[in-house]
Order: sequence, then structure tokens, then C-alpha cells
Amino acid sequence: MVASLQPSATVAGFDHCLFGTFDQFDTLAQIQRQRVYDSPAWLPRAADFIFGHFALSTLRQAYPRAPTCTVLREPASRLLSHWIHWRQHTDAELASWGAWADRVRCARQPLATFLREQLAACQTDNLALRMLLWPHPLVPPDGFIDPADDDRLVREASARLRGFDFVDIPRSRQNPKILG
Repeated sequence: MVASLQPSATVAGFDHCLFGTFDQFDTLAQIQRQRVYDSPAWLPRAADFIFGHFALSTLRQAYPRAPTCTVLREPASRLLSHWIHWRQHTDAELASWGAWADRVRCARQPLATFLREQLAACQTDNLALRMLLWPHPLVPPDGFIDPADDDRLVREASARLRGFDFVDIPRSRQNPKILG
């Protein structure tokens, strides 16, 4: 996408919505630390293409008039991909992630155990909803969302999606039945 748009200045990275209550960012090596934006104020205003994993609220604060697009993955595929991605990292590769590496290492457990892991909930328990609504009083930063709040949160997240300029949910080519 970057090649086809040919932006003059890009920003790639993450904001704090992905990290739950993790606050040991000073343990990250500089190469990783420079990809984590503490607040919308840290995002360069001259950027004309921003990509990564950012909360919608962060993007709206930093770039209030910018068009937005997102591609949402089928949830089960996203979770499996996430688990596989995290678990394939060696300790040497995780060294630059400092104390955050302990959370990534949770993926070395069997999938069912990993999905119950409180430390990983900020990444595994409906990450798309978290990025759409963050911060939200019904979405615990380091815990699982109460199923009793699902209907309300899904309505609110759906309303936020309607504000995007483009939203896509691609069908799985490997297993078209996964989406029903």
C-alpha cells in the first residue's frame, strides 16, 4: 500500500492501547521504544500515511481531518496468527523488548492456556474492539471484557467503524468456511 500511495512521510508503530497496564517502556531497547507512541502529541504532524496498531482515539486526536481505513481480520484467524507470531520469537529476538518480552513468552504455552492468560488479555481479548474504543470504562486494560458488556461494546464499536472512510473484512482464502 505504501508503494502505491507514495506518501512523503510515514509513521509506523503502536500506541499504548496495545500494552494494557504495562508501564516498563524504559526497559525497551531504543529501536523498539521509538516505535511506541506514548500519546497523540508524539505523532509527527507532517506524516501523510500512518500505519500500525493505533487506537482510533489516538489517530483522531493527532490527525482529526485525516481519512481513515482499516482491515479487520476474522477473529479466530487473527488469534491463531498472533499466537504463532509471538511464540516463534527466540529469547535473543525478544531481548530488545525488555520486560514486555515476558508477556510475549506467554505464547509459548498451549493455545488454550495462552488465551486464558491475564497478562496477554490486552492483545487477545478482542483487540479490534479495544483499538476502536480505547480508553473505555468497560474494557479493562489488563483483563478480559465481561461478556455481559458485549452487546453495548459491539454497538459502540460498530458506530465507530461507520465513521471510517474504508473498512474491509477479507475472506480467508485458505479456509473459506471459517467465515460461515
